[in-house]
Amino acid sequence: MKKYDVIVIGAGSAGLTALSEIHRETENFLLINDGPYGTTCARVGCMPSKALIEVANAYHRRHHFDEFGIGGAESLKIDKKAVLQRVRKLRDSFVSLMVKSTDRLGDKNIAGRAKIVAPNIVEVNKEQFQAEQIVIAPGSKPVVPGAWRKFSNRILTTDNLFEQDDLPERIA
Repeated sequence: MKKYDVIVIGAGSAGLTALSEIHRETENFLLINDGPYGTTCARVGCMPSKALIEVANAYHRRHHFDEFGIGGAESLKIDKKAVLQRVRKLRDSFVSLMVKSTDRLGDKNIAGRAKIVAPNIVEVNKEQFQAEQIVIAPGSKPVVPGAWRKFSNRILTTDNLFEQDDLPERIA
């Protein structure tokens, strides 16, 4: 059984932040991640959300163009498909930076579902690893209540919002 000073479970924002601190103290660490790499923040959270919000803010500023001597704001329109395409392009750039940071770890990075099977022992992909310390930072995912699942084709979550080609005029 391979032994490490620290095992980090989760390659999201918290896990990668912990890893950067751990890296200052030891090279004897292991990162385990289940699911897509690239952090929730970069893939489906704050970064693409902020890119979309910036478009909304820019469009809203049209109401103040007259104050700057700019006319014609009433004829401006949003191309939602182009907006979402830009958000995905930015998102993909954010994610690629995160993925590069984990790719550089080589064999200190394992993809798979971690399970703590005993004190200081983690199992992933049917292999066990021991560590003096374990950082648990698995992240989160959206939960759709059972009664709502029948509407799943109409429910947008952070996991599917930025994959839409178009958005309806109104969403709640």
